[in-house]
Amino acid sequence: MAGTRPLGDEGIIAFVNKIGQTGKAVRPKTCISFDVSGAIQHTEGIKDTKLFIAVNNDDNATIFNVADYGVTSDTEDILRVVLSML
Repeated sequence: MAGTRPLGDEGIIAFVNKIGQTGKAVRPKTCISFDVSGAIQHTEGIKDTKLFIAVNNDDNATIFNVADYGVTSDTEDILRVVLSML
């Protein structure tokens, strides 16, 4: 699991798990992002992802321009469904 700079700044994730210009680039087979705006600072770090799925409650979020699939929904709703399947 990795995240954006704000999550690192808040201490939610470790610096080594930050993705983007202030972190590192990753090239996963699949990346699912939750509530990421799509700022270039982050998307540069994931640009070589094979399958990129973005979840954001803003229909106009920039992240949808780089995602292979986009889901407009509240993150908590999606995570509840996913966790109930485990």
